[in-house]
Parts: sequence; structure tokens; C-alpha cells
Amino acid sequence: MQNFLSPRPLGERIRRHGEIRTAAGDGRLGWIDARDIAAAASGAAPRCWT
Repeated sequence: MQNFLSPRPLGERIRRHGEIRTAAGDGRLGWIDARDIAAAASGAAPRCWT
């Protein structure tokens, strides 16, 4: 989701044109927030590391 923030080109296109365009054509994309990945990774880390 951080790709939607400034100064990223994707975020600028959304603000200016109200659309999301990618190289996926008619394919589907799953947008994932980096904070969600970090939260999942921290929960999956072995407890013996702490």
C-alpha cells in the first residue's frame, strides 16, 4: 500500500486521474501493506530468538 503514497508515480496517477494502472493488464493484483507483512513475520519468528 505504500506504493500509493507520494512521491510514487502510482500515487500521483490516482490523485490526478482517479485510476490505478499497472503492467498487469487484465490480471489481478493483491495490494499488501508492508506493516501487515512485518506483523505476520514478527508473529512467525521462533520464540527462542528472544
